[in-house]
Formats: sequence, structure tokens, C-alpha cells
Amino acid sequence: MTRLLIALRRIARCLPILALAWAGSMLMAPFANAQMQRDQAVTLYWGRWGDTRLLQVPQKLITGSMDYFEPQLVGVSYLQVLTEDAGWLRYLGVGSVETEVMLIKHTRVQDHWEADIALGLRSFPLIDQPWLGLNFQMGNGFSWAFDYPTFEKGPEGIRGENTRQFQYHMNFEFEFSHPGLENLRFSTRLHHRSGIYGLISPRRTGSNYLGFGVRYGW
Repeated sequence: MTRLLIALRRIARCLPILALAWAGSMLMAPFANAQMQRDQAVTLYWGRWGDTRLLQVPQKLITGSMDYFEPQLVGVSYLQVLTEDAGWLRYLGVGSVETEVMLIKHTRVQDHWEADIALGLRSFPLIDQPWLGLNFQMGNGFSWAFDYPTFEKGPEGIRGENTRQFQYHMNFEFEFSHPGLENLRFSTRLHHRSGIYGLISPRRTGSNYLGFGVRYGW
């Protein structure tokens, strides 16, 4: 029980970081069209390992102090919109509820496959202009590495020793669109694996990849 309370306390620290993105979406909610004009999408991703903990990501990106390690990933995902009527979540700025299944190949130092599944909440447009569309998405789910990651750390803090295959998965992305590219979207994404502060696996046994994606929706 104590471990659960500690984990919830740490997760709560993320809320101020996400609040700024959601606040803009909430302001747009009364004026937004309920139709997000996309039911399914396929995305190609690329990312590189960021030397950071999850809560440090915004500060490091803003200050330009993010360092990157050699491991990279490439992946493909299938996204399905479950509903564009988010009910009461609409008043929290949620424009659609989605599910996404990802298949990832790790390269450079690590050489294994990974599968992820996540339930995502996508905001109403933060920017909705003739020249640019922008929204924010946050996904939560689970991750399975088909082999033991060789660059992630085990409980002893040593890379590649006693690492975990099953982890919690989170992703955060900003999606960009242009009216002239009707079916194409571009995104920047944070791909996160962790033990949820010890609930699933020991602390600091996961990873954070930062990268971008190209999405085709229909």
C-alpha cells in the first residue's frame, strides 16, 4: 500500500506539466467540431534514447540540455479511433479516445523487438488555422520486449543485467497537420517504458526515446 501511495504521488508530479497542453484544448472544446475526420491511421516512427527521467523531459527540452545516447528505435503502429464522442471528457479537452498497437525494432547497441499497446486520449485542436493544425495526445498501456534489453538498467543500476521484458508504457505526442495534406500527419513523440515507480518492476529500469513520426490516416 505504501509503495502504491508513493507511486501515485510521483505520477501526480506530471500533472502540472500536462496541464498547459490540456488547458488550451479545454478552451477550444466549446467551439470544436466533434468529428476529428480520421478513424484509422498507420504511423512510421523513429526515436533516439534520451538521457533523462520522465519528469525531466520538458525542462531539458526547453533549456536545450537534453543529451542522447546511441540506441535508436524504428517502429510502425496501427491507430484506431474508438470514439469521437468523449462524453464528459469533452469538457476536459478530450476530442477522441483511441487505441494504438505498436511494433518496435531496437537498433544501435540494443537489437531486439518490442510490442506496445496503449489507450490514448487526444485533445481538441490546440491550433486550428488554415496553415497549421496541432493537437496533443497521451497514451497509457503496456510494453513487452521480446528479449532482455541490453541498454536498460536492472534493479542494481547496471545496464543489461537483470533487465525486465514487461514494463508499463506511456507515450506523449504533438501531432501537426496541414489542410493541403489531407491524409498526412506529422508528430513529435516521447516513447516511455518504466515500472511505474516500482509497481511493475524496480525503479529506473526503463527508457525514454524522443523522436518523430509520419502518419497516414483514413
